[in-house]
Amino acid sequence: NFTAVINVTDTTGSGSPTGDLFQPGAGQVWQLCGASLAAFNALGVKITLVDSLGTSCIIGDGAIANSAIRITPPIFVTNGMKLAYEISGASGNCTMRAALIRIR
Repeated sequence: NFTAVINVTDTTGSGSPTGDLFQPGAGQVWQLCGASLAAFNALGVKITLVDSLGTSCIIGDGAIANSAIRITPPIFVTNGMKLAYEISGASGNCTMRAALIRIR
């Protein structure tokens, strides 16, 4: 499969939940094409790129349901890295989506 739309719903419902959005398999390289919010019950979300040591870099943010998350492509995600989310002010379920193309 060389394309993917990832759909992740965080059901924590309150506070500042975090989680994984996408992690490539061994030897894989994916390009992030875009990200968006679906149902979103929170003040905001930051999308981060996290390395194998847990160091993260914010690559995008959003706050409005059914709208794009601001990201400046190209973003490449390799094995040993992952896309993650950090939600602030959650008051219900929050759904995030990411569109990716497999490069290798």
